[in-house]
Amino acid sequence: MEQTSHALPPAHRRQDVLYAWRQQSAVDELINLATSAPPAARPVAQALEQFPNPDADIVEGLRLPVYSSEPPGASHGVITGAFPADRLPAESRNHVQHGFPEGAGVHLHRLGGRDRGAGPRAAVPLASREVIAGALNGHYDIPECTLVRRNRRGLLFSVVLLAVMVARFGLFVRGYPTYWPLELVWILPLASMCVQWVLCWRDRPADPPPAVAARLARLHVTVSIPCYNEDPGLLDRCLYALVNQTRPPQRIDVVDDGSKIDYTRLRDYWEGTWCGVDIRWVRQTNAGKKAAQGITFASAPEADIFIIIDSDTCLDARAIEQGLLPFADRGVASVAGIELAMNARKNWLTRTVSVRSMFFQMLPCAAQSAVGDVLINRGAYFLIRAGVVREYLDAYLNETFLGHRIKLGDDAALTLFARASGRTVQQSTAFGLTMYPETLSHHLRQWIRWMRGSTIRTCWRLRYLSPRTFGWWFTVLGVYSFLVSTAFPVMLVLLLPKSARAIEYVLFVTIAWAYIYGLRAFSVRRSDESRWFQAGSLFAYPAVLLWGLFVLRPLRLYGTVTFLNQGWTTRTKGAEVALALFEQEELVLAEQEELVPAWGTA
Repeated sequence: MEQTSHALPPAHRRQDVLYAWRQQSAVDELINLATSAPPAARPVAQALEQFPNPDADIVEGLRLPVYSSEPPGASHGVITGAFPADRLPAESRNHVQHGFPEGAGVHLHRLGGRDRGAGPRAAVPLASREVIAGALNGHYDIPECTLVRRNRRGLLFSVVLLAVMVARFGLFVRGYPTYWPLELVWILPLASMCVQWVLCWRDRPADPPPAVAARLARLHVTVSIPCYNEDPGLLDRCLYALVNQTRPPQRIDVVDDGSKIDYTRLRDYWEGTWCGVDIRWVRQTNAGKKAAQGITFASAPEADIFIIIDSDTCLDARAIEQGLLPFADRGVASVAGIELAMNARKNWLTRTVSVRSMFFQMLPCAAQSAVGDVLINRGAYFLIRAGVVREYLDAYLNETFLGHRIKLGDDAALTLFARASGRTVQQSTAFGLTMYPETLSHHLRQWIRWMRGSTIRTCWRLRYLSPRTFGWWFTVLGVYSFLVSTAFPVMLVLLLPKSARAIEYVLFVTIAWAYIYGLRAFSVRRSDESRWFQAGSLFAYPAVLLWGLFVLRPLRLYGTVTFLNQGWTTRTKGAEVALALFEQEELVLAEQEELVPAWGTA
């Protein structure tokens, strides 16, 4: 959608914002009120009293500022909204924008913000798809991500592979009846993996008709960015990606949760209004991520959709536009985006974690999404209906378990509340690129924190989800599979040498499953990754499984035992992943592989 901005004469300044709701008369009257020249004398309060607050059922969603006379030289704004030109009086059309074609849509935005020391920042023309610069870097190179859909081919190939695997299992059982106790315990996990593999191909991104998509575009979207000791460059890139979305949000809240890092430069630059996006900056004493999000949740009654995003995440240019599409189904309560590793090429650790995360989202999570039962919206980027958040806000902020205050597992908690209100899905065309731990210490501490939160969420799912749901059975089988896979290596060792043949078979199955799972990695393509890099990720997956078995599994046990320790464990002494060094090393890799040009700065 093309976007232009035109300044009104200096004698007009934005005072407040009115909304037009479902009644056609309300739309006409508010247009007349907002666009008359000179400004209408009717008080704003009288207009607001006549109409209810907007909600998700908005049919006409116009954002119209009201202007009042000011001395020459005062800061000024422009009309904010999108409405057909032929709906405006002729004199107002000429007053607002000269010479646009009859019937053309007017898309006007306000450029505002804090004073820069040289007087107020006035509205200036904004060319189509013009990029707004960051505070620390004029340009950030954010990869373009696309979903490759070959569902029918993938499903057919899957059925063939699964048939081979099941036949191989049957032959093993028949040829080695001595191992029947070991084979019996693996029947349920094997059946669960087969079901997930088939279901994952049924997960398709929402793609509603244009008329419905237009209604979604009128929803009020508020973004919550909790920030704690984040690298300033990463936070700047996060905001840069948000304001340059194809469908920007109406409001962005940055809540500094008592960081030790000085963000004055970022705050001075970003706080204000950018092309109709209201950016607010709040600082609180350290109270945790939930409390930081709660500030936004409690202060945005106008929001229809809340977006939760980590401060080190930058969104693909169409992430919000695509993430809103599943809400065309009024039964959908939350939408998970696809989390990708921005720094996947940094070292073996980031690549390993990236591969594991990708397969988790494209298989188990895709299977859950196919039946509307996603169990966790990854905290890096997800969307949730504001009504759900408001209904459960008190429970979210004041959650306790065995008498202890719970701070971790915020994303899974919101997903559980959303599941109680409707369907939870993931949109496989809405991508968020986040920064994964680059050191072993950071990676292990993060994993322990996740497992502490996961322990509590598992208990809540078993208690509050219905046994008739896919999510409940997925949770039960997940616990069972974890216990079996933990005890199985011990059993094999104790049964040596009789279990030698079984060990060979287990290794074969593990590697085979790894490569079957790995095929889904090719479903997502990135402009900064070659096909060779993706192929290397596929071959790396068996190593990922071994890493999970021998390193992450013991840490999961430790996290389960110590789940009442609700400390954050990471960033306690400052940022642990920085943008500057990452960009320099990525530039070297990009030039060596000739995948992308050098990163420009301004």
